[in-house]
Amino acid sequence: DHSSSGSDSSLLTIWATSGIFGFLTYLGIGFTATVITVKRIWKKNNFRSFIDAGILAGLFGMMVHSVFVNSLLFSLMMGYLLIGIGMVDSK
Repeated sequence: DHSSSGSDSSLLTIWATSGIFGFLTYLGIGFTATVITVKRIWKKNNFRSFIDAGILAGLFGMMVHSVFVNSLLFSLMMGYLLIGIGMVDSK
């Protein structure tokens, strides 16, 4: 009876609503933030790299969590994720 209620996966919802190009763009933003963070962590070992490691762990956690729950589309969780990605890009 509950099979028509929709999907709980955020990534599947983003793919369905924005298409393949929107989905690849969304994944590209996450991939770019991951690559920048990993490079910064390996380059220096200071307090800033520990913050970057925490942001990287949060990004991975949100991506895994979004497969099971529609968490990437909640405004509060999305806000924290985007602020963290903005902190990664700042110098």
